[in-house]
Amino acid sequence: MKFTGKKKRSIIQLAMISLLAISTLLSACSKSNEGSNPSISTPSGSGGENQTETAPAGNSEASGKLKGKIVLSNKMPEHTALLEKAIEEYKKVQPDVTVDYQIKPWDGYETFLKTTLIGGSAPDIMFTEEANTFRAQDLILSLDDYLNTPNPYSDTGKPWKEDFVAPYVDATRDGAGRANMVPWTIFSLGLFYNQEMYEKAGVTELPATWNEWKQVNQQLADADLLPWGLAIKPDDAQSLWTIGNWMNAAFRSDYEALNLKHKDGWTYNPNDPASTVGEAITIDELWIGYKKGILDPAKSEKLRSLFQLFKEMTPYMNKDFMAIGGSEVPQRFLTAKNAQFYNGTWFVGNINQHMESLKADGKENQTFRWGVIPFPKVGPENGAFFDKGESNELSGLRNGFMVKKSDDANATNIAIDFLRFLTSPKMASELFPLKNPDSGKRYVADIAAIAGVPPMEGAEKLSPERKYADLNLTFFADQKDQDEFWGQWQKYLTDKITLDEFAIQRSKSFGAGIERQLKLLQSEVDQALIDSELK
Repeated sequence: MKFTGKKKRSIIQLAMISLLAISTLLSACSKSNEGSNPSISTPSGSGGENQTETAPAGNSEASGKLKGKIVLSNKMPEHTALLEKAIEEYKKVQPDVTVDYQIKPWDGYETFLKTTLIGGSAPDIMFTEEANTFRAQDLILSLDDYLNTPNPYSDTGKPWKEDFVAPYVDATRDGAGRANMVPWTIFSLGLFYNQEMYEKAGVTELPATWNEWKQVNQQLADADLLPWGLAIKPDDAQSLWTIGNWMNAAFRSDYEALNLKHKDGWTYNPNDPASTVGEAITIDELWIGYKKGILDPAKSEKLRSLFQLFKEMTPYMNKDFMAIGGSEVPQRFLTAKNAQFYNGTWFVGNINQHMESLKADGKENQTFRWGVIPFPKVGPENGAFFDKGESNELSGLRNGFMVKKSDDANATNIAIDFLRFLTSPKMASELFPLKNPDSGKRYVADIAAIAGVPPMEGAEKLSPERKYADLNLTFFADQKDQDEFWGQWQKYLTDKITLDEFAIQRSKSFGAGIERQLKLLQSEVDQALIDSELK
C-alpha cells in the first residue's frame, strides 16, 4: 500500500489513549465546574504579525512603570475568579496597565485563537490547553529568553523556569525545542480508597505496586467488600488509563525503533524525562511499527501480556461493569458501594463537598474517611519487558498561557510582566486556595504547576512526579477503531472471546484505522520512509 506525500514530520500528532480519555473527562469537568460569570466582551487584540521578538521584560523597579492595555482570553470559567483576583492585585503594582479579561465559549475556542492569530487580532495572552495546535504557525512567542532570566516578582532569585514543577516547562517545547507556554496547572490521577473498608479488611499497608494491590483486593473480597468499581464503557476511562500508561512503560525498549523521524542527534534515555520532549510518533511511524509487528496486537507478546495482566483484576470488579454508565461509578464510591476507584485531582473537591453536605444535612453516619494514593505501579515483576523502569504516575500539564508574537513591544513586555506576577510562588499560593462562597469548593482542583504551591486538602499524595521518559503511544488509530475496541474489550473481559480472538480483532481494527489515517493525512506521510523501512 502506497501513500504519496511530502517528506516532513507530521504536525498532527497522535494522542496517547490515556491522555485522549483524560482530555474527554477534563473537558466535561471544565464545562460544568463552578466559577464567576463575567460578561463576554468583544475581542480587541493589538498589533499585527511580528517578525522579531522583544527582550525580556523586567519589573517596574528595573524597567520603569509600565503603561498600556493587553487582552487576556480564557475558555475555562473555573479559573475566572483566580485570574480576576490576579488582575486586581496586579493593578496595585502597575496602576497604568489595563488587563482586559475575556471569557470565551468553550466550543470553538481554538478556532477563535487560530483565526485571530492569523488575522493579527488575537489576544495578547491566551489561556489554553492546546499549545500543540499553534506550534507550526510561528505566531506564538518563544518564551525561552524570558524563562531563563529571574522572575522579579519571585523571591527565589532563580531563572523563572525553575519556579515551575519539573518537567512541565519542557513539556511545552515544540520540535525545535522552543518553550511556547507558561505552565499553570497539572492533572494527576490516583486510586481513591475508602479507609474504613481498608481497616475492616485488615489492610495495614497502602499498595504501591500492582502485586501489592492484588493482595489488597483479595483482602477486601475476603471481607465481603467490593474492591474496584468501574464501567467498561467509553465514558469511564479507568481501564484505558491503566493499559495506556502500561504501554508507555512496556515499549520503552522499542522507542528508538519507533521514533524514526527524530531530532538530529536524538537518543533515548529512560531515566531523563526531558529526553522525549518534542518527540512524537507520527502516523507513518505508527504504520511502520504496526507492520513490523511491534505494535500489532496479533503479533506483539507485550500487548497480549498487558491485556492478560489487566484481566487478572476482573474478579475484583463489580459484576455489572458492562451495564452501568461511567457517571454512576463515582456516585457508588461516594455512597460506599465499593472500596476503590481510579480518578483524578478534579474529584478531590467533589468528595470533600459531598462529605460536608452530608454533615450539614445531619447524615454524618453516611460519611467515611477516605484517601487517595498514586495508582499502583507495574514493573519487572509483572513482565520482563518492563526493563526500562516501572510505570510513571499518570499526570501531565493541563493548561497554561501562550503569548502572541507582536510588533507591539510594549504589549509584549506587559504580557510577560503580568505572567511573571501571576506565576510568582507568592501570588499563586494566594490564588489556588480561593473557594467559591456558594459551594465551599476550590475554584480550581488541579495541582498548580508552580513549585511550592500546596495542593488541595486530600490530594497531597497525588504528586505529579514523572520519573521516566515516555513517548505517548496511541491505543486507537481513529474514532471508528475506538468504537470497535469497546465491543472487543467487553467481550474479552467477560470471556465471550479468547485472548487470541481479541488480539486478532484488535489487529484488524487498529490496522484498518491506521490506513484510514494515512489516507486522511496523505500530505503528511513520508512514503519514502515507509518504503525504506518495510522493503
